Amino acid sequence: REVIAKDGSGNYYLYTHPTDVRLEREDADAMNAAMPQWEELNTWAASVKASFITENGGLAAATYTAEESKAEESSKAEESSKKEESSKKEESSKTEESNKEESSKKEESSKAEESKKEESSKTEESKTEESKAEAAGPQIDDPEYETLFGNLVQKIQTNHYLTSLEYGQLDGTWVDPEIYASSLTDLKSLKEVDMSQIPDGEQIIVVFPDSGLEYHFFSMDGSGNYIYKVDDHQIENLYVAEFNDNTYTAFEIVDKWYHDLHNASEDAGLADQDAFIGEWADTVSGRATVSISLGPDDDSLQAFVMWSDSAAERHTWAMTMTPIGNGQYYYSNAICELHAFDESGNETVTEVYNDGTGYMWINGNGELEWTDEIEHVADYTTFAKQ
Repeated sequence: REVIAKDGSGNYYLYTHPTDVRLEREDADAMNAAMPQWEELNTWAASVKASFITENGGLAAATYTAEESKAEESSKAEESSKKEESSKKEESSKTEESNKEESSKKEESSKAEESKKEESSKTEESKTEESKAEAAGPQIDDPEYETLFGNLVQKIQTNHYLTSLEYGQLDGTWVDPEIYASSLTDLKSLKEVDMSQIPDGEQIIVVFPDSGLEYHFFSMDGSGNYIYKVDDHQIENLYVAEFNDNTYTAFEIVDKWYHDLHNASEDAGLADQDAFIGEWADTVSGRATVSISLGPDDDSLQAFVMWSDSAAERHTWAMTMTPIGNGQYYYSNAICELHAFDESGNETVTEVYNDGTGYMWINGNGELEWTDEIEHVADYTTFAKQ
């Protein structure tokens, strides 16, 4: 997605790039014959952004980045702060004027009595405000957190996995997430704080790939209730959680969740080699395939991935994988190549790298997942067996 225009009301307009459109013909001759029409279509597609702006009055070309989003939020916060400061000064001035007028009309005893009444009134107002706050419920500054983890409690299908340096990525389908998500949503408050307070050290990350959101939980002393959120546009937020049950921290909940997932996957033993062997197709864009066969050793597998970037380019990966437990096969020898085709159908092959690392596994839904540790090209993709 790309921001291309903005109207006078401050609304932005997005241009979505197609990812699964490609030219396919039965052979190279047919591909070459169709190429002029394909090029004409691509030329037309490139003009859509400009014509959309000129043909719709009141639009101006625009971009919108994460930095601009933060700047806009900062500007709004500054304007709000100025208004609040002005209001306080006005109230202070009124109070001072009132005190002077009262002082000239009443004796000291009358002043003391008036002061007691005023103090009593403030106390009652304070109690009323506290009562309103309790009735309104907990302060939750991140509604997406409440929605995503709440869906796990309600057993609404929400794709997720947990990852850390200890055991790597563990698919969320190995255990029922309800008990952990229920504890994570039993909140008194979830308040946003300045990013300068973000902790260091060991983390466990809960990833919701369909939403493009990650939540990081920290083990360092004093930081167990800090939760760092980042989305797929690299927009960041930092929160501090307070739970109704203060005998545990957010990290302790997620740490138990992560280790329970690991234990469940260990109980399942090594990956079933036969389950991997065969042809797999990308379920998201339909542009990628994975072919898996027996490897050179008894327990190894040979994998070949082909990913079409466009009609003129595709990438391939070839690797030998070995089982590492947790139902996973790991590799450290992937050869990645770029295959480019010119207008005549001639192919040029360029090696991108030959030491790629990563792993594959089959999730609880029977789908193949692939973590490419070099470029993470398939982080939000699953493959169905054909």
